[in-house]
Amino acid sequence: MHTMKRLVPFALALVASLAGAQDSMKFTQKTEATEKLKFALDMTFEIGGMTANMTTKVTQSSVVGAEKSTLKFEWEGFSIEAGGQAMDIPTSAVEATLDKEGLPTKATGGIEGSDSYRTFLATFYWVPTVEVKKGEALKGKIAANEAAGTREATITTTYQGVEKIDDKDAFKFEQKIAETEGLESTNTYWLNAAGELIKLDGKYSKLPVPVVGDDASGTVKIRRA
Repeated sequence: MHTMKRLVPFALALVASLAGAQDSMKFTQKTEATEKLKFALDMTFEIGGMTANMTTKVTQSSVVGAEKSTLKFEWEGFSIEAGGQAMDIPTSAVEATLDKEGLPTKATGGIEGSDSYRTFLATFYWVPTVEVKKGEALKGKIAANEAAGTREATITTTYQGVEKIDDKDAFKFEQKIAETEGLESTNTYWLNAAGELIKLDGKYSKLPVPVVGDDASGTVKIRRA
């Protein structure tokens, strides 16, 4: 009986600590090259009355530093179709730079004729470098830099708590990105305890497509392969 009395407060304390862990969290990222991660990327583009669908496999490698991080995305099996017809468009690896807060400052490569930086921004998910509380909005700003092709933008990311994906904890976030003049996007994404993406569902609008001379809107879906 005395043992049971001692166990009850311990059990309640354990539950309280677990609940607290879900109400706030912080990712600890290693400052070094990380293993390569593989994803499946699907995007739709609605532009000028036409809808195009893009699918590709992506291999991500990264080097996380104290002041900045670099990401590289290599595409494999790239396919894009419009009106039931396959389109032959050259692509190259996407290389991006993040600042010490984890916000993008530059991106190059991708689909030839696209706006590399904004296409990357439409698929971007912020991995916070500070502790975040459930329901509390974390806000960041991207400065305009003509040389890097960036425009002033705000990013608002809200931690939604822990869900289970394949019986493992997944930290859910809701994110909105708005340039002062230009791209707008809304992404929902789930990260594991290492801050690695598990999946992302999003939509975007006002994405410039220079080769067409118009803006696109559409959806984004990313899944860990």
